Amino acid sequence: MLEKLSGRRCSIIMTAFLAGALALTALSCGDDSTEPSSPGPAMAFYPTSVVFDAAPGANPAGPKAVVVTNTGGGTLTGLADTIIYGASEPSGWLAAVWDSATAPTGLTLTAASSVLPVGTYSATVRITATKATNDPKNLPVSLKVYARYGFPNEF
Repeated sequence: MLEKLSGRRCSIIMTAFLAGALALTALSCGDDSTEPSSPGPAMAFYPTSVVFDAAPGANPAGPKAVVVTNTGGGTLTGLADTIIYGASEPSGWLAAVWDSATAPTGLTLTAASSVLPVGTYSATVRITATKATNDPKNLPVSLKVYARYGFPNEF
């Protein structure tokens, strides 16, 4: 049996009957912080990875959009990112711009490859959010610069 007592959640842990029908009840009470809480905000995004393709000496056709949503409780706020480039690879070829710092929102990724040699480059967009239960969350990004126009399977 549970009762609310002065804003606290209490449990009856023992009731004893004494001579003359006097009842003695022992309560165990916690504060409101022991109340069950709703799940916190959680990040999700689609697509779960991004690939850019580029011809030699040119930038990819356009930016890529990522939709970021909250799959948990509450409000997902404070969205931010850090771009981490692959080891021993050029940096600065990827840019990220948020529509809003509160989900649901969009994240626009743009790659600049016109000065990169033929090859495949990788980066991770590490997405963080205030009080998210799955913070941080990583979005893998790759950029493929091809050797010839119109031959995306060749390097």
